[in-house]
This record gives sequence, structure tokens and C-alpha cells, in this order.
Amino acid sequence: MNELDHFLQAKNRLTMPFSTWRKFHMFPAAERDKLVALNSYNSSESDKWNLRETLVHEVINDCMVTEDYHLSMTLSCDHNRSAEFDFGAGAYRRPGQPGAFVFGLDGVAQGRGPFHSINFSISRKLFSECAEQLLQRPMPSIEKLHSRAFLDTGMMVYLKMFLNECQRHPPNAKHENPDLFLPHIERIVGRLLRLSGNSIPELSDDDQLQTTGVRSVIDYMQAHLGDELRRDELAKIAGVTPHYFTRLFQRATGETPRRYLLGIRIERAQELLSKNPELSIASISERLGFHSSSHFTSEFRKQTGITPEVFRRYS
Repeated sequence: MNELDHFLQAKNRLTMPFSTWRKFHMFPAAERDKLVALNSYNSSESDKWNLRETLVHEVINDCMVTEDYHLSMTLSCDHNRSAEFDFGAGAYRRPGQPGAFVFGLDGVAQGRGPFHSINFSISRKLFSECAEQLLQRPMPSIEKLHSRAFLDTGMMVYLKMFLNECQRHPPNAKHENPDLFLPHIERIVGRLLRLSGNSIPELSDDDQLQTTGVRSVIDYMQAHLGDELRRDELAKIAGVTPHYFTRLFQRATGETPRRYLLGIRIERAQELLSKNPELSIASISERLGFHSSSHFTSEFRKQTGITPEVFRRYS
């Protein structure tokens, strides 16, 4: 599939009215005219966060009209198309490359596309609250990320998982469960903190599950991605009963053991798809412990929004 076909597919799929993006009407007409198509998901509590998949023919200056933090990831663009950003720490270019991120606050941007992107905006207040809860101390500087574009597979997975959750359970639906989205937001904030050089405590003393136990389980998962890992086996490694293990692991990591294992399997699959073109989808599926290629493709698409074949083509 060439870039034109990809953009046409995206345009046909992104069908929400522009008004679903609450801040759309805050933009000057010239900025609004840059938007081609989008799907937008807002927090039910006004303006705390917004996640959107967009297709634009020029970069939109989100930061000119809001005081939010902005995270943007390119899904697809012409490789000859770059964009320039300045978040107050000096101008820099984001390369025309799928998976390229920019993050900042109070900045300007320019660049001719088209660009297909996932964009996440979060209020300063919510970002600070999440950061301080994760760090267990006042929020430090994160300006390191304001001066450069970056690539990060983990962040790519988190952002696509969040988008997939919003698509399955739209947050502006009548019966929204806010707790459904907070773990995604905390993972993104935590990843940004780590990328800016901050260390995050793995667990508090109140978690009751020993930090070494959780780390041992995660290390074991990483070393045995292709094996069928049973709860009883993992609980034994952690040193707790199976019944106790699931609840405490979720408190420690924000995810059930099954979802956590699936997440690191998908993250590893992305690395193999990008760096090992000689490996077939079937061999990657078997190597990572999926029941079949179709099961792998189904889970990969649920987590990332695209198939392994499409990811390999554009990564």
C-alpha cells in the first residue's frame, strides 16, 4: 500500500464531526482549515484530556490556543515531509518517519503534510497530579523532551492501546467509567517521566507484594515470552498465593498479569517485525507464545489498531 492509499483509507475511517474535538472552535480559521479528518475522544470532565487520531494537510498549532501538554506521534507521512517545532527550548525538526514523537507545552509548529497522527493533550493539573503520584514527590522538570523529537516503542504501544480502549469504550458515552482510562494516562505520563530522566518507584510499601517479587515475575515473563505462563507458576515466583497474586500484581502494575504479559509480547513483536524482516508472521507468533498466527494478528490489531503486516510495512 502506498502513502496515498493509506491516507485515503484513513480519511474514510476517520468520520467524526470536527466539533467532537472541544477545542476545535478555539482555533483561527486558517488552522481549522488544515484538518482533513479525525476521530476525537474527550474526558467527560471538561478538558482534562483529549485523545484524537487526525489527518491533516499541514501541522496544526494546538499549543497556540491551549495551555495543555501535547504529545504527538506520526502514524504515516511522506518520508520527505518533516515538521518543525519550537516549545521554547530551541527549534528542531521531527523527521518524516512513522513512530516519531514530539512533546511540549506552549509552542509553535509548522510543516506541510499530509500527516496521519495520534495526538494526546492533557491539562497541566492532571499531568502534575499523575506525575507526583507516580514519583511520590513534587513534579520535576521535563523540559528535556521539549527540545527534540524521539522514537520510543513503549510509548507507541501505550498510545495505541489507549486509542483502542477509547474506540471500544468511548469516554463521552453515557455510562463512562473514568477508572477505565486512568491507567492508560498514568502509563503515558510515567513513560514521559522516564524518558526525561526521572526514576519512578516501582511499588510503595503498602503494596504488600515485595518489590523484588514483582520484578522477579516481570523478569521471568521477559525471559519466557514464548511459554505458556500459568498464574500458579507466577505466584510461586512472587512468593504469594495464586488468589492473592492477581490482585496484588494489578495494584503494583496497573494491569492484570495476563494483560501485562500481552503488552510486553506485543511490544517485543513490534521490535521483531521492525528489525527482523526475515522472520515470518508465523514464526514471530510461535516465538512469542501465541496459539496461532490468526490469534497473534487479532491481539496485535486490538492493541495497536493495525495488523502486523501493516506495522512491518510502515515501521
